Amino acid sequence: MRVWRRLRTMMLVIAVAMTLVISGLVVPDNLVVPAAASVAGPDPETSVDGRPVAKARVAEGAEESQPKAERKEPVWPKPGSAEVDPGEKAVAVGALPVRLAEVKGAADVGAVKVKTLPADTVQKLGGVGIGARLTGESAGKVRAEFSYAGFRDAYG
Repeated sequence: MRVWRRLRTMMLVIAVAMTLVISGLVVPDNLVVPAAASVAGPDPETSVDGRPVAKARVAEGAEESQPKAERKEPVWPKPGSAEVDPGEKAVAVGALPVRLAEVKGAADVGAVKVKTLPADTVQKLGGVGIGARLTGESAGKVRAEFSYAGFRDAYG
């Protein structure tokens, strides 16, 4: 019998608590607006007269006056290799579409050899565009920049 009384009392306490929580979440709008207005005081901004905004004039045929973007045939990077000693600023690696620079705070890697891969090898590896292998005289970090200018229009 005591267990049932405790259980009933606990359920009553939970029901009252839930009622308070739910009633606290839902406050009627007609109570919120007057309360907020009384706290804020009078509106500090003065009203101004409005006027319609004039529509911008667009010349007829404006769509046709824009230059048409022409897609160029992609020029895929050719395989090649070159060696460079990267500096603080990015330096071109021969005629390859690659530039290298040192990473600030990293150990000097010395000369770095860059070998670009043929387009079909890059595709077999699951890539698109440029694939390169970088090897240095010692382990370290370099920043590599790759130019996609030759094939930027390949996929729209």
